[in-house]
Amino acid sequence: MRLFNPRYVFLDTATINYAADHPNYSTVVEFTKILNSGDWIAYITFHQLQELASHGNAEVVGRRLEFLAGLTNIAFPAGAGRFPTGDVISLRSFEIEFLAKHHAAAHEEVIDAVRAKIRSGFNSGKQFVADNLGWIRHFRTFELDKYQKQLAEVANATHFYVGDPKAKIPQKGQHINVPSNVEFEKRFAQSAQWLSEKMTNSGDLRGLNPEEFAYRFMHEAFTESRPLLQHGGDYFEALLARDGVERNRLPQKARVEDVIFESIFVSSMRIYARRLNRIKEELLELVRKESVPSWLVWQEIDRRLRQLPNAETGNMHDKYAASFGLYVDILNVDKRIADIIRQAARTYPLFKILHERIPKRRGFDGLVLALRQKPLE
Repeated sequence: MRLFNPRYVFLDTATINYAADHPNYSTVVEFTKILNSGDWIAYITFHQLQELASHGNAEVVGRRLEFLAGLTNIAFPAGAGRFPTGDVISLRSFEIEFLAKHHAAAHEEVIDAVRAKIRSGFNSGKQFVADNLGWIRHFRTFELDKYQKQLAEVANATHFYVGDPKAKIPQKGQHINVPSNVEFEKRFAQSAQWLSEKMTNSGDLRGLNPEEFAYRFMHEAFTESRPLLQHGGDYFEALLARDGVERNRLPQKARVEDVIFESIFVSSMRIYARRLNRIKEELLELVRKESVPSWLVWQEIDRRLRQLPNAETGNMHDKYAASFGLYVDILNVDKRIADIIRQAARTYPLFKILHERIPKRRGFDGLVLALRQKPLE
C-alpha cells in the first residue's frame, strides 16, 4: 500500500450500497483494490453515514458498514461530541472562521485555507466504523422514525414554495396592498389546499398525511405573519426586519428567493457563532453568504432542485454532498446533481471546479474508470 500524495474521492451512498451488495463483481473487486492501494482514499462525511444508517433493514446497514470497515483507510472531516465524523456545519464553520479574518478573500483562497482542516480526519476503515457505531446504533434505535418524518416534512415544505420565488420584491417605500383579515384567512386556506395537492401528486411523503401537514405548516406560517399586518404599507419591511434580512445584503433587483436564502443564512449564523465562540451580529458584518464557497454551492443546487417537479428526501443530503466536492479530487454524485452542476458551471466558476471533478462516464463503472485513469500529480 502506498500513501504518497494520495487523492481523495467522495463516495455517493449509492456507490457504497452497490459495492456492499455485490462484493464479488469484478468492478467492485477492482474498486476496492484501488481504494486499498493508497493512491485513492475514500472520503466519508456524517451525511453519508446517516443516509446509510437510515435503511429499514438492519442487515443491509450491516453490509454497508462492513464494506467501509474493510477499507484500509478512510478520510473524513473531524467531528465533535458524540459525532466523530463532521458534517456540512463543520465545513462552513471553517470557511466562516477564515472569512471573518479575511473577509475579502476569493473563493479559491478560502478553499486553499480550509482544505487541510476539512480533511484532517484519517483512520483505518475498521476504526472509523468502530468510532461511529455508537451513535449509529442509538440513531437507529431511538431517532430513526422521528428523523425520517422530519426529513420528509422539510423536503416537501422547502420544495413546494407557496407563491412565486422568482417575483421581484417591492422597493423600499413602495406601497403594498395589505389584505384584510378576511382575505388573509382566505389566502391561508387556498395555500394549504395547494400545498396539500402538490404533496399528494408530487411529494415524498414517507408516511406524512399531506392534508394535515399542509394545514399545520401554513397555519404556523400565517400565524407568524399576521402581526406584521398592523404595519400597513410597511408590511414587507416588517417582514424583512423579522427575519433579520437587510436590503444591502441582497442583490440588485432582488427576488423573493434571494430573501429566502438570506433569511436562512442569517438564521444559521447562530450555529456558526456558537461553534466559533463569536457574536452572531459581528460575524454577519464580516461575512456574506456569497463569500462562503460551500454555501454558494448548496444555494445554487437548492435553487435548481426546487424547479424539478418532484420533492425527494434524498435531495437534502445530496445538496450537502456537493459542497465537499470543492475539497476532494473526484466527486461521485447521482445523475440529477451531476446535471445541475453541469448547468450551473456555465455561470459560476465554483461549479466549473465541481464539474471537472465528476467522472465523465455515468454509474459505478464510470467511477472506476475515472479512478483508474486519473493521473496522480
